[in-house]
Amino acid sequence: MKLSVPTMLLFVWAVNATAADAVVGTRHGRDQWSDAPPSRSITVTGGRCVGLSRLEAEQLAQEAADRALLARLGELAEQMTARRLSARHLWRERFWLLEHSGVHRHEETAIEEKPYGFVAETTIAFTAPESTLGRWAERLAEQQRRSQTATLAAVAATLLLWAFGLMMLVRLDRATGGYYRGRLAAAVSVLVLALTGLGWWMLLLVI
Repeated sequence: MKLSVPTMLLFVWAVNATAADAVVGTRHGRDQWSDAPPSRSITVTGGRCVGLSRLEAEQLAQEAADRALLARLGELAEQMTARRLSARHLWRERFWLLEHSGVHRHEETAIEEKPYGFVAETTIAFTAPESTLGRWAERLAEQQRRSQTATLAAVAATLLLWAFGLMMLVRLDRATGGYYRGRLAAAVSVLVLALTGLGWWMLLLVI
């Protein structure tokens, strides 16, 4: 079948227009993709948990998934700062991350009924922008610097406290003529130990 010249020109124009639309659409898609901020996603599951009731199995699965998420966040924090965080510290940091825009935590729980009870498994998807993770790394580094400074100050305070206790013991021993040396040594030692333990306990709560 022969095509006329106008028909051929119309066909070529249609092909070129379609190709141009495809290129524009591709460029538009690339522009949209470049506008999206880079992010990092973590998906964890706590495994299959068995409970006598549906609620018990669901709670056990959610707690297991939360522990798995904290473990992954702890690994990420250790990679960024070369420092291992405690579970209590990770709980605080998780709440800090969730307060920022762009950070999402999506949770899904699948429950099956078995002859021996209910089996549940929770999956948590955690997504955070790279910019937020960068600020988190700076926050952890600043916390580490404060912790080191506080630890050095605590060591110095402990040495000064024991030196002060020894000085007071010597003065009291001289004032009493050495008759109560044993009792004074025991009393001063208990007092200094109590103050030292209290100070380090308060420091651990802060850091």
